[in-house]
Amino acid sequence: MPTITEQPPADIQLELNQLRATLTAEIPAKRLEQNLLIATWNIRAFGDITRKWASSANDSPKRDLHATRCITEIISHFDVIAVQEVRANIRGLRDVMRLLGNDWGLILTDVNRGDAGNGERMAFIFDTRRVQLSGLACELVVPQEQLQSIAPDALQRQFARTPYAVGFRSGGSTVCIGDPAHFIRIECQATHSRTQGHRALDVGLGQTDQRLRTKPAGIGRF
Repeated sequence: MPTITEQPPADIQLELNQLRATLTAEIPAKRLEQNLLIATWNIRAFGDITRKWASSANDSPKRDLHATRCITEIISHFDVIAVQEVRANIRGLRDVMRLLGNDWGLILTDVNRGDAGNGERMAFIFDTRRVQLSGLACELVVPQEQLQSIAPDALQRQFARTPYAVGFRSGGSTVCIGDPAHFIRIECQATHSRTQGHRALDVGLGQTDQRLRTKPAGIGRF
């Protein structure tokens, strides 16, 4: 049975090389003290994988080693990436982290229980050469007492998928990344081009950090 770290077949390696070339052309290079590349990616049902380079019609799941190598290549071009729809089974995620290597870190939330939670969770993957954990990790849970006092047309029950936030440090600045389901809001006091200032940026799926002129290829719900 092949593993994620083995040399892929020649045709798959060619596709991976082409993907890397496209990402290099589309996404800014990582530059020390000049930029910070942040992304959010909803990888549909990111859980188990089939340990083949190309899954067959009878295989389940359909996501194979080839797809996992592509996912890893995309992630490697960013400094921090919040991945949604990670399942309880993290076989695919473990392979991604194994391939990324020891310079990469991971924060993983609990699995959301119940039908609405769909057995999903969040993963924050980050390049430790570029950012470090600030020490902040939190989730939003509304106390029952406040639920009873909120207007009926505002919030009537807890979130099915609890919003979660993690703080990162880079170059003396702090970035807080949170994700309520399919949206990410970044608020940071950042140094950019040696200029201090507060920046708040809303980033939705398929949108990018315009300050960095980032155009992620293939980011979306797959």
